[in-house]
Amino acid sequence: MTRQFILCGSICVLFAVIVAEPFFQIVDAGGGRTIRIPQDHSSIQEGIDHAVDGDTILVAPGTYHENINFLGKKIVLASHFILKEDTTKISRTILDGSKPDNKDSASVVSFVSGEDSSSVIIGFTIQNGEATLILEPKGYGGGGILCKSSSPKIIRNIIQNNSAYAYGGGIYCQHGSPQIIQNTVMLNNTNTFGGGIFCNKASPKIEENILQYNSVTYGRGGGIHCYSSVALIKRNLIVGNTCYLEGGGVCCESLSAALIINNTFVRNQGVGGSGIGCIKSSSPEIVNNIISFGGGVSVWCDKSSNPVMTHNDFWKNQGEHYGNCKPPSDNLFVDPLFVDIRKGAYHLKKDSPCIDAGDTTLVKKDPDGTKPDLGAFYFHE
Repeated sequence: MTRQFILCGSICVLFAVIVAEPFFQIVDAGGGRTIRIPQDHSSIQEGIDHAVDGDTILVAPGTYHENINFLGKKIVLASHFILKEDTTKISRTILDGSKPDNKDSASVVSFVSGEDSSSVIIGFTIQNGEATLILEPKGYGGGGILCKSSSPKIIRNIIQNNSAYAYGGGIYCQHGSPQIIQNTVMLNNTNTFGGGIFCNKASPKIEENILQYNSVTYGRGGGIHCYSSVALIKRNLIVGNTCYLEGGGVCCESLSAALIINNTFVRNQGVGGSGIGCIKSSSPEIVNNIISFGGGVSVWCDKSSNPVMTHNDFWKNQGEHYGNCKPPSDNLFVDPLFVDIRKGAYHLKKDSPCIDAGDTTLVKKDPDGTKPDLGAFYFHE
């Protein structure tokens, strides 16, 4: 398995590309019909309305001013990216939610009818959503994507410039197990919780994404906020996210038990944990990460939280390494030797001390068969 890095537009956007398996195989919908937009129907929602379980809705490049709802259907909604894995199709196929029919239901994409992993969205730019009114906890959540009591697959999208007054500027998850894989979640904002992704009593898989420049104006979790959730947060690049309180990169709150493993944190900012904040009896496992150049304490804990931290590298963060946390004995404090931080190339040079430096309890080997490296991008040997 190899990864390559692609520059998109004026902002450095990194895509973790898995080249071993074609995407049309990964998102196999079960051999149903292919509904083409705009050839067969003028709008994406009209295509969904006419689809049945097993269908694929294939959307041509263009800008679609819609706020769509999957209606509980086991379908694949895809751009032409899935045909030849041409990443330009992602930036050219835009779901724009800036013109909602109902301002209380202004998420760009909604999964609210018990969708499971057979419901897939892949290969879109999802932007300018303004969230949906959620009754419990009351507030607006899910500017870009709303997942409520649903567990869809969200793969290889750009989720950008969305906002939510309260929860999840980019993505909101509640009571479900969505798979959020290989997306770029950037420039999203909320006032209180989860600039990029907010998880509420959920168990999402958040893997191989880029979360960058998301923000929380007054609250917690600039990149990701887990509230009473059991999340897998693995091999993500978490860069330049900010919040006013705890967890510039990730915040775990209210008995959250996340596994935060093999991520790279760079230049995040938060008063309580520029990288990770742990509050209200939250004790995540923090393993094999690189936390670097943060604008404050690297990892912060309140008195009720006791995370397990092992085999992480802390480098040039502005504050102390463990704010109020019990310090472990097996972390590193060395330059990870990124290839080129000025160009956003955060994979490791061949002489990096983070190579083969990982814990082997949870990850036995990297995909190349060697001992685990630290950070999101292993060095292929």
